[in-house]
Amino acid sequence: MSRCLVLAGLAVGLSAFAAVPAQATIVQGGSLYAASATIEIMMVYENAAHGHRLSLLAGGETLSIDNPAGGGAKFGNSTAAFRQSIGTATPGALLAIELTDLDTGVTFSMGPNGGPDGLPHAWVADAAGFNGFNSLGNEVTHEDLVAYFSGDPVSTNGGTFDGPPDAYALAFVQDPTAWFIGWEDLCAGGAIAACTGSDYDYNDVIFVVRGASIAVPEPETLVLFGMGLIGLGLVRRHRVLRRG
Repeated sequence: MSRCLVLAGLAVGLSAFAAVPAQATIVQGGSLYAASATIEIMMVYENAAHGHRLSLLAGGETLSIDNPAGGGAKFGNSTAAFRQSIGTATPGALLAIELTDLDTGVTFSMGPNGGPDGLPHAWVADAAGFNGFNSLGNEVTHEDLVAYFSGDPVSTNGGTFDGPPDAYALAFVQDPTAWFIGWEDLCAGGAIAACTGSDYDYNDVIFVVRGASIAVPEPETLVLFGMGLIGLGLVRRHRVLRRG
């Protein structure tokens, strides 16, 4: 294997990882992929009257976060009821994350056609891109989450909230690799009668996900990247033998 081929493979492989969206990313109807075997999800905010269940099936395990009562705007926390993890995801696999409205029985999924109305019902953003969803004012932002979990009072369209500091939740929302999912739990038109009346603020339930990515390198690129790393190792070994 020539040194040029080795370096080319390494360069192409590195460029694939550089191609993953930079900070300040927000995607309507976006999807997430497993970046590792372990996926962690925590509910951080809820502004809906209905109860909800978030579900993820990966590697034979089912992750489930239940908030059966609903009850209006409030911030989640790091208690076991609001955070779950799964340890058998396949890196690179699409994460099939669903939100079920426990009052209407309607299930929404991530992606461009995530609801019975054929519209996206989840927005995905990184910390820098999360400044309220759908360009609506007075929605909860990343700054609000950081302030609340730091123990400072926060005002949103649902009211003013002041809770004790939560170190675990604060670290979770400040993780630069985390992704935020904002859900809309009602539909447009008359697709399902029990589900109508959406305002599309994507602020009904907000979750934070760690161990995921919004993009995955192409398989061919991963092969070239691996060739580059192996080749560099061979070049280094050759030099050591020559010196010996």
